[in-house]
Amino acid sequence: DVNNHTITLSGNLAFQTGGRQISWGTDGTLIQNGNVGNWQIDADITGFNNLYLQGGYSKIMYSNLAISGNLTVESGIYLNMQGYTMTGQAGKTFSLYGSARVYASAASPAQAFPSGFGTYSLSATSEVYYNGANTIDQVFFSKPTYGNVYFSNSNRTITSDGLFDMTVYGNLDF
Repeated sequence: DVNNHTITLSGNLAFQTGGRQISWGTDGTLIQNGNVGNWQIDADITGFNNLYLQGGYSKIMYSNLAISGNLTVESGIYLNMQGYTMTGQAGKTFSLYGSARVYASAASPAQAFPSGFGTYSLSATSEVYYNGANTIDQVFFSKPTYGNVYFSNSNRTITSDGLFDMTVYGNLDF
């Protein structure tokens, strides 16, 4: 049980398939601050409470993740969601600082970008890449005000979730 505690991790965190999950409680926090190589978020990890991605390199998802607290992606970090989804909670915040990047490639009808957070705080210099594979349609999440948005690959359809108008501080590149 990690409730009211913080784990600071510079390496990997792995679970046995079908093994026990960490109970994060309502205030447990993981700070991943590794500076050497990529952090591969174990496929058997299904969620976190507060998650801070710091240090360097990429943080790579290998399963869908549920975040019950706040998620902060620090400047210089690349969050690679691959084809997975991330869901947050109303009343919690998703923050993307400075030169941080998110690579979102989940296939429609799933939201490609982290969804469900009550507040989105994206730096004007942050970058989001909707980079689903060719012919894989994606749903664009319209709630956050983006820094820079890039849609890569061709032969696919990108559809807005239709909830808000799209707002981008910087570049919008199709």
